[in-house]
Amino acid sequence: EISGAVTEDGQPVAGAVVTNPESGASTTTTADGSFTLSGVASRLLNLAVTRNGVKLAEGQLDVLRGRTTTADFQVRSAANRGPQLPALRILPATVAVR
Repeated sequence: EISGAVTEDGQPVAGAVVTNPESGASTTTTADGSFTLSGVASRLLNLAVTRNGVKLAEGQLDVLRGRTTTADFQVRSAANRGPQLPALRILPATVAVR
């Protein structure tokens, strides 16, 4: 299980889809931008964030059994970012992988 949040220019992004393409596991962010993705294995995972069919961000997260991590995506609006997609930011202390 992976939890985190998606923000754009510091504001929560509701309705974004967070997906692990390899397993097909996906979830949708809530009104506060938070998400919990279940059904993922403990290993190096790719994650992608889309909204209305447009990819906002992608990255890799090393999920280790017994470790605690948070996967937060901090996105800039199209007007405030260059051509590259933002990388996944990993913060400590909120998600226990079981």
